[in-house]
Amino acid sequence: MQRCARCVLPETFPDIQFDSQGICDFCNAYSPVRRLGAEALAEAVEPFRGERPYECMVALSGGRDSSYALLYAVKRLGLRVLAVTAENGFFPEQTRVNIANAVERTGVDHVWMRHDFTERTFSPFLRAWLHHPDPAMIPLVCTGCTTGINQAIIRNCEAHGISLLFRGTPDPDLHLPLAIRLARTYANGRASRLSLLRGVGVRFLKNPWYYAHPVLFLSFLREGWKRYWRTLDWEMRKRQIRHIPLFDFLRWEGKEVERAIRQELGWCKPAWSPCTWRSDCKIHVLKQYVYKQTLGLTKNDCLLSGMVQAGMITREEALLRVKRENRIPLAIVDELLSEYGFRL
Repeated sequence: MQRCARCVLPETFPDIQFDSQGICDFCNAYSPVRRLGAEALAEAVEPFRGERPYECMVALSGGRDSSYALLYAVKRLGLRVLAVTAENGFFPEQTRVNIANAVERTGVDHVWMRHDFTERTFSPFLRAWLHHPDPAMIPLVCTGCTTGINQAIIRNCEAHGISLLFRGTPDPDLHLPLAIRLARTYANGRASRLSLLRGVGVRFLKNPWYYAHPVLFLSFLREGWKRYWRTLDWEMRKRQIRHIPLFDFLRWEGKEVERAIRQELGWCKPAWSPCTWRSDCKIHVLKQYVYKQTLGLTKNDCLLSGMVQAGMITREEALLRVKRENRIPLAIVDELLSEYGFRL
């Protein structure tokens, strides 16, 4: 399999193009994202300090980056924090342990909200998808997650009078749009909401099982509305709540993030997971399995390629990590599918 001569993106990445030197179009178009910096972050949170019980909320999934965001808000910025977890029903046991440890060691108050939006659509989606398998539709297996997360954040901000949301969202410098390219939504080299709707809509028409199930179809509409139109940022602006993604200010440093949460929060990845990224949800493992089976790559290839482009690791290190971290724990995939009446 050919991989980019500069990063590690393989030839099976959707619509990838290599130049005469074997360098992919992402590397040729790469330009680093400008960070605002730690001082700007400290200035941004300063107006929110005060007499209120909570100066900010941290959305805590139990994953690597959200755990670091909680640690940074409490230990580095000294904020009074309310941690909020929106559980989708697919948390590994280690994720629950990581959340409990993080809450205990930071001493924050914690709200745990359980929703069933994703559980209600998981089985119907898989049954529909199996009638017309298409890797471009696999991101929709998470339908309901965005709805549940947004609901938990908004409700608790309003209930506790919180005007600052702090999140460990992914580093924008490392984001390679696998899902968007799979849906073939690029028009004249750019993606738009309309082209995304068109790309997904065509696939809906090819597979009537998606809209034959009322709950599934309505959930798709609601999730799309929350994710691409009435987004969390829109909800925040409407309520005059400041949303601060940590890695818009700070450069994501994987080794430092992992060192800090391991030492200060007792964070551990599940024993079955080959890497620390997105090990907080079993559905992600299923998505990685499908991508690898259909495309010969996983989203980990995208993350590592972004790290090479950003100068965080060398290409040689990325190749070693691809080999090690792209091992899919089939026992977890089989366990998840069996629980819902499917077989691997």
